[in-house]
Amino acid sequence: MRIGYTIYPEAIQKLESSGLAEKIRKKVAKHEIGVRGFFSDDHLVEIARDMHKNGWFDGIPEEQRKSFREGMNSVFKSRDSHPWRVKRKDGTELTEVAEIEDLLAMIGDDASVVLRKKEIWEFQKFGFRSLTDLSGSVAAFVSNESNTFLSKEGYRWNTTWSDGTIRETHITGDMHCDLRVLQIDRTPYETFDPLGNRVSYRPEFKFDEANVIGYHSTEPAFLASVIRWVEQNKIKSETLEDKAKGAIEFAKSLGQIIGNTAEHLFGEDCFHTRMAFMACGHPLGVIDEKNLERTPTVHCIATNHDSVYGIYTNKEGELLFVHVPRDEKSKLSLRARFLPSEADHLVKGILYQAAKGLGRTSVAQLIAGMQYRFSLEYESDMKREF
Repeated sequence: MRIGYTIYPEAIQKLESSGLAEKIRKKVAKHEIGVRGFFSDDHLVEIARDMHKNGWFDGIPEEQRKSFREGMNSVFKSRDSHPWRVKRKDGTELTEVAEIEDLLAMIGDDASVVLRKKEIWEFQKFGFRSLTDLSGSVAAFVSNESNTFLSKEGYRWNTTWSDGTIRETHITGDMHCDLRVLQIDRTPYETFDPLGNRVSYRPEFKFDEANVIGYHSTEPAFLASVIRWVEQNKIKSETLEDKAKGAIEFAKSLGQIIGNTAEHLFGEDCFHTRMAFMACGHPLGVIDEKNLERTPTVHCIATNHDSVYGIYTNKEGELLFVHVPRDEKSKLSLRARFLPSEADHLVKGILYQAAKGLGRTSVAQLIAGMQYRFSLEYESDMKREF
């Protein structure tokens, strides 16, 4: 089931300038359109027949009508033979099988909510490349707006890497308030839909994802490791300067929203908070992410499976999250990475997640943890430990 889409800047500009974007937002706000439920092949056939009966395909240019119909039938009969194709900057081409929602988008089912019968196929009028570029881009915008309207938003930011790729990071929590650090590749790669048309959007594919899926109250360990990373690599961080004054002020300004768990009612919880932040006294392992080895570390994020995420750094000073299965025979995998320039976003992101009730830790606990880390008591505890 499709949940999110990456819509390229060129498509966003066209949707905004044409007024379609605002039209969609208004309909979402009025609940006239929204998140779809489950669709089967039979549902798709039924919808296509109704659209044909009601004249929704009459506006397709005559010279394209036959090829569009035959192409869609071919994709429907064998989605495996007609995958999405994405050409990345490094020259590699990745593919992913289409889903029912993709076909619904391509035939204009979503676009029919905001476009008239003739307009829906006038892709050139709106500046798009093909029949399915317009209908698909509108459907993607509808889906993204609907999901944003209903979801609990965490803290997001975009980062452009040296190779020109763009990654969006979202620090939030799942329905059980377990930590989620979600990275999505938002780079506007050259993309071809299942019909072979070049389009200005793509679904959020599995190969775009780089995630950290934590379990239970892992926010203190996350923040403590970020602080150690900043200190160890001498990263300039406005939020952590002057004993984390900026971070503490930011956290206090957010207040505390009660989420789905009782943990948001907790106060400083000194013992457990201090135990987590004592990890700041231990260095992050410096590893080669291209040749991952099992490197012991106290810096880790727990999961609800038989594994952990080890937190490391590399020679470039990046922050790395490595999935480490407990089974010694299983391979390690790099799950997420961050540039030194993202340090303040990481600090703010985990504080925002706690304050908005999206995790299992109160923001008061994280404030107490930072205050402890930059206290004389912490210095004294570290001397006793070592």
